[in-house]
Amino acid sequence: MIFAGTLPFAWIFANFAHNIGEGRAARFGTSGPFEYLVEYYRHFGAAALLFTVLAIVPAARRYAPLLFAAAATILAHSLLAHKEYRFVWVATQSVMIVASVGSLSLVQRAFRQGAARSPFQPLLATASIWCLLSFASASATGATGPCGAVAD
Repeated sequence: MIFAGTLPFAWIFANFAHNIGEGRAARFGTSGPFEYLVEYYRHFGAAALLFTVLAIVPAARRYAPLLFAAAATILAHSLLAHKEYRFVWVATQSVMIVASVGSLSLVQRAFRQGAARSPFQPLLATASIWCLLSFASASATGATGPCGAVAD
C-alpha cells in the first residue's frame, strides 16, 4: 500500500542507506566477519558448542527450515561491520531449541536400544550435561544473580 507517497517498506531501505551506506552504525564499533563465532566460543565454550552440534544432528532434518533461517540470520549479520549480540539472539535461541529437541531424541534412542534400564537414566544424564554446561557458561561470562547482583 502506498501511503503519503511512500513505498511499502521504504523504512528498510532508508535504514540501510543511513546505517550502512553512510556508515552511521560503524560509529558504534566494528568487528570482523567471524566475531559472532568467536563470541559463541567465549560465551558457551568448546564443550557446549560440541554438545549442541551433537544434539542438533538427530533433529536437523525435521527442523531444517528453522536451522536454515537461523544460519542465514547469523551469516547476514556477520557480513555487517557493526555487530551486537541482540541482532542474532532469536537465531541463537532457535538453534538451542532444535538442540533440545535433538537431546530428547538421543534420550529416546538410548532407551529404545536398551542402553539404560530406565528412561530416567539417559534423561538424567542429558539434563545433567546441559546443566553443567550452562553453569560453566555462566561462570565464564560472569553471569549475574537475581536483581542484577554479581554472582560469586
